[in-house]
Amino acid sequence: MEHTYTIYAIRCKANGRMYIGRTKQLLEERVKAHLTLLRGGKHTNKLMQEDYKKYGENNFQCYELETELTFEDRNKECFYMDKYKTCDSKYGYNTRDNHSRARGTIEIIKGLPENIVKWSDTVQEGDENMKEYEIDCLKNENQRLKKQNKELKEKQKTPLILLGIELGVLLCQIITLISLIIVKLGIGKS
Repeated sequence: MEHTYTIYAIRCKANGRMYIGRTKQLLEERVKAHLTLLRGGKHTNKLMQEDYKKYGENNFQCYELETELTFEDRNKECFYMDKYKTCDSKYGYNTRDNHSRARGTIEIIKGLPENIVKWSDTVQEGDENMKEYEIDCLKNENQRLKKQNKELKEKQKTPLILLGIELGVLLCQIITLISLIIVKLGIGKS
């Protein structure tokens, strides 16, 4: 069964800011994940976290924009980001990284190169595109962590502890990225 995508918006009623997202999960599950992070004060989107703290959960709503989108249609997320200007912090919570990630997954490659086909007999159509998407997401996460680390260094709030934590997180991300590349290239397989 092919996965389908849902494009959704989370909107703060108090100031009108919106976040546009895309998920393969049930929308209720994805919203619960956002809420868990917001309630715990650990959402990666600092502006959304600040507004959640300031205005409270009752001032946030979720809208289902489109459902049952195919892999090829998943880039419609960018259409909504542009339409509602959600990459501008005056109007939304999305960042240029969100837009680049979504836009960066548009190209569909027909067929698999020889070296990828040899990698595994069990690769199903579309799986490689998702692996590349996951690698792109990890790269974007690494860039975000580097930027966050730079901001933390500038603030000089207990620099050794924060730097150690950020370097640990960055190291985990790098190890994960290397592991995905090794798996993708089939290095070490007999």
